[in-house]
Amino acid sequence: MFCIHCGKEHPEGTKFCDVCGAPLGNMIAPVQPAPAQPARVRKDFIGSPTWAKAVSVIGFALGLLTLAFVWVEELAPYTYGFAAVGLILCMIAMATKHRNVFSLAGMIMNICIVFIGSIQIASLVNGSIW
Repeated sequence: MFCIHCGKEHPEGTKFCDVCGAPLGNMIAPVQPAPAQPARVRKDFIGSPTWAKAVSVIGFALGLLTLAFVWVEELAPYTYGFAAVGLILCMIAMATKHRNVFSLAGMIMNICIVFIGSIQIASLVNGSIW
């Protein structure tokens, strides 16, 4: 029987190690842990260049759609919703490290559309801008 603390060999039936004083009876030797397997690398789609480009193009397209809504009197009240969604998508695309021209252009266009839409709605409500 060997002491698991200091490694000294002792005859069977010995209760304590005479070198380190550790108890010897019915001690279970420590189990060697299984070798660690490398963690699987998870490739996230969010934040990838494809995702950033798709989000920025969708935001830009919503800006173009909203630009058409601004000039049609019946659709003018919907400009805020589409412009807000387009602006948020472009801002998300700008926050990634894979920015592109669509995200910047879409963001600027959607901000301008919100401004133009507010003027348009004010003129519809009051009959005049001023």
